[in-house]
Amino acid sequence: MQRRIHPNAILGTLAAWSRRYRHPILFAGNDRLAAEFALRFLCQPFREAQRLLAASRRAAVRPQIKLPIWQLENQTLKMRV
Repeated sequence: MQRRIHPNAILGTLAAWSRRYRHPILFAGNDRLAAEFALRFLCQPFREAQRLLAASRRAAVRPQIKLPIWQLENQTLKMRV
C-alpha cells in the first residue's frame, strides 16, 4: 500500500520534532558517513576533556616567569625586572 504523503510534510514534521525535543535530526547519505559522523559526534566531548586536562596540567607546572615592568622616570622609559 503506497501512501501519498508530501515530502514537505515529512520535512516539516522532522523540523518540528527537532525544535520541540531539542535534538537535531541529521541525514548522512549512507551508512559509512552516518557511522563516521556518529563516531566523531560521540568522541568529541572525550577529546575536548582530554585537551582541557592537558592544558590544566601544563598550567599547573608552568614556572613563574618574571615579565619586565616598564616605568616612566623623568620622562624616559626604563625597564625594571
